[in-house]
Amino acid sequence: MDAYDKFQLFLANTADPLSFIGAAWNAGASQMSHDDKTYRMGAAGYGKRYSAAVTDNVTSAFFSTFLYPSLFHQDPRYYRQGAGGFKAV
Repeated sequence: MDAYDKFQLFLANTADPLSFIGAAWNAGASQMSHDDKTYRMGAAGYGKRYSAAVTDNVTSAFFSTFLYPSLFHQDPRYYRQGAGGFKAV
């Protein structure tokens, strides 16, 4: 998997509707618990929390799916093995 494929994977993960739903959920939970008083309450505060959550998701995906795997020549599609010991890896 080359850098272009990793960037395409990053774009696909970023455009996934579930990431936007998760950001909406996180923004709602933050709104309900009154996290970060600088955002205030109401629709404007929720919009700021939502945009911060989306930005957090995008930057996290950029670094974990594209940039670091490209720099360190790793495959970002890591799947954890369900069973077996250290030698089974």
